[in-house]
Amino acid sequence: MNIRYPIRCIIALIAVGISAGAYAQSFGAVDLAKVNESLVKIKDIDSQIKTKHGLYQSQLDWMQENQLLSEADYKEYLVISATAKPNDAQKTKLTAMKDKAKQLASELSLLRQKNPLTDTEKLRMNELTSVEKINKQYIQDYGQESSENLKQFQDGLERQLWLDVRAAVTDVATRKKLSVVFTISPDTVLYASDDITDEVVKRLAAKK
Repeated sequence: MNIRYPIRCIIALIAVGISAGAYAQSFGAVDLAKVNESLVKIKDIDSQIKTKHGLYQSQLDWMQENQLLSEADYKEYLVISATAKPNDAQKTKLTAMKDKAKQLASELSLLRQKNPLTDTEKLRMNELTSVEKINKQYIQDYGQESSENLKQFQDGLERQLWLDVRAAVTDVATRKKLSVVFTISPDTVLYASDDITDEVVKRLAAKK
């Protein structure tokens, strides 16, 4: 996964807390692409995103399979499903929800096959059909909300990555008494005698 970081308009990183004139001609360089790739592995970013995506997908699949429950049931399910280790009471509740949904689906299916229907049966079929329609919209809305939440989750991870990288660069630059640290790329730095990339990666790994 290609995690972004905000360096499009940045040519040099000024180490926070270091005066530009404090140390004459004390420059360093860091390969942010390499640091970024290492940090993604260190913090297992791909796994975090896949886990979050998997949770949302499993929730949507479950609701699709159990479409005739109440909104209150759905909300309770979402809370339980987000629990790392549901207790026995929660597991029992989920089983009861699935049984309830299965029973209601069977009831609606039988009503749709029956002809003619009594007035009472017509009212019941209309009630269940209405619930089904409302829940389809609820599930669709939750799908959109999940996509937005997943994007915000990934953006938050990326922002934190950048903060961690900036802090590590600052720390290494301070200890080496560097006034400016340039980013290494084909368009900026072709060679650097004081490449602090590996030291930054080690610093980040130490703070995992």
